[in-house]
Formats: sequence, C-alpha cells, structure tokens
Amino acid sequence: KQWYQRRVHGELKKWQEETEKMKKIIDGGNEAAHKMSMHDEADRVYAANCKKWEAVAAAVKDWITKMEALVKMWENQAATADKVSAAMSAPANSEMKLEDLEAHLNSLKQMFIEKQKMMDGMNPSV
Repeated sequence: KQWYQRRVHGELKKWQEETEKMKKIIDGGNEAAHKMSMHDEADRVYAANCKKWEAVAAAVKDWITKMEALVKMWENQAATADKVSAAMSAPANSEMKLEDLEAHLNSLKQMFIEKQKMMDGMNPSV
C-alpha cells in the first residue's frame, strides 16, 4: 500500500509543478496582450484564467496536504504494527510489557479509526 500512496503523492507533486508552469504561461500571455493597443478582451480572459488557475492550485495544495497526512499515518501504523508483531511472535525475546503491548494495540485501533476518517474526508458523498 505504501508504494501506492507514495506514487499518488508523487503524481500530486507533478500536478502541482504543471499548474505552476501553466500560471507562467498565463502570465506570459497577459504580458504579451499588454503590448497590444487594445487588450480589454485579453484582460478579461486573463482574469478568468487566473481564477480557474487559483481553484486548481488550491485543489492541488489540499490534496497534497491530505496525502502527506495519510502517508504519515500509514508509516506510523506500519511501525506500530511491526512492534506489536515482533512482541507477539517472540514474547520470550521481547522486553515489551503486557501494558505496553495493550497500549500499542489501542494506538493501532485509534490509528485505524483516524485513517478511516481521513479516507472518508477524501471521498465525500456524491
């Protein structure tokens, strides 16, 4: 699963880079339009394109923030699950106390609940 989240996160970063390139193109077009004697229509198009770009840029930023939080959650879950698995697979070799194991299990349970809330927030009802 983690490779998938990292891939999606990478794709979101690419999306962000592409939106930044588009903004430069939009701004370049506006600069060229201002060299013309009549650029009222170009100004309206530029304003409309900037408004659209701002919406896309905000969406990219929002999704990157969500994916970074989700990836961090998965990493924490994996680390905690590894600790629990190690303690349960070799209890004689483990220095983990029963209370610590219970705390780790409760932590995992809470992480699953939080992760589900995050996922639900990413997939709003239609």
